[in-house]
Amino acid sequence: MIRTGNATEEVLGRTAAIAQAKEMSAKTWRPVGLESEDGRVKMQFQRGSLQTYRFDTGERR
Repeated sequence: MIRTGNATEEVLGRTAAIAQAKEMSAKTWRPVGLESEDGRVKMQFQRGSLQTYRFDTGERR
């Protein structure tokens, strides 16, 4: 799932989602968030570059 402001967009495939988030963030000063379907991986892009990467290693129940 890609988030820009209040809008969200579903993209199939990790590589495609990362490429689209980078492209979207290059066109705006606002950060673009990317989150995996299970919520374990979160990334934030700004101006076409990865700013933060978070991977939840905690045990899921």
